[in-house]
Amino acid sequence: MRKLAVLLTPLLILAFTLGVMACDSEEVATTPTPTLTPTSTMTPTPESAGEVVISARFAAFQPSIITVAKGETISLKVTSTDSAHTFTIDELGINITVGGGQTATSEIKVDQAGTFTFYCSVPGHRISGMEGTLQVTD
Repeated sequence: MRKLAVLLTPLLILAFTLGVMACDSEEVATTPTPTLTPTSTMTPTPESAGEVVISARFAAFQPSIITVAKGETISLKVTSTDSAHTFTIDELGINITVGGGQTATSEIKVDQAGTFTFYCSVPGHRISGMEGTLQVTD
């Protein structure tokens, strides 16, 4: 009887594991995945009145390059498409937090020209590639 139990235990574990994996794969197969280009650019236009719309999802910001004019006041509208994220620029003191599936809006005015890196400060996100560039032109 003991030999039978020793032989059947790995088979039961395998059957259970395959059943769980089958359930998980159905879930993944039915969830649409948005396509993001790794480097896209956004420059506010007169029609957008200085609004910059940013989509955040694990490992990517869309757009990843934002260009604004020095002294321009812009409205940053950050939307998370999955979990909680931040939009952080250390040099400018900007740290916008947005919950999963939510949108956060903040007005900023950048008074210095230069190139600044923005990133998500949630542990593991920045190192996975969740960063971009804010270019402030004269």
